[in-house]
Amino acid sequence: LHRVDRRQRQMCIRDRGETGFLTDECDVDGMTDYLVQLAGNRKLAEHMGKSGRKHVSENFTMEKHIDTINGLISCINE
Repeated sequence: LHRVDRRQRQMCIRDRGETGFLTDECDVDGMTDYLVQLAGNRKLAEHMGKSGRKHVSENFTMEKHIDTINGLISCINE
């Protein structure tokens, strides 16, 4: 489980239940429920772990970070 600020929330909603769960920052009961669910379901935990690793490796490459930074620099220079 990880905390997500409001700007990231929309982006993460589409992956809910596939790569992780989403709760409000202070929703301790919700976080607890998800942790209990994962602890009691090894297949789900393994699936989410593999899906999360795949998502990160495909979407957070060094190339993508560099392209993003270069795009920001281009916008500033215009």
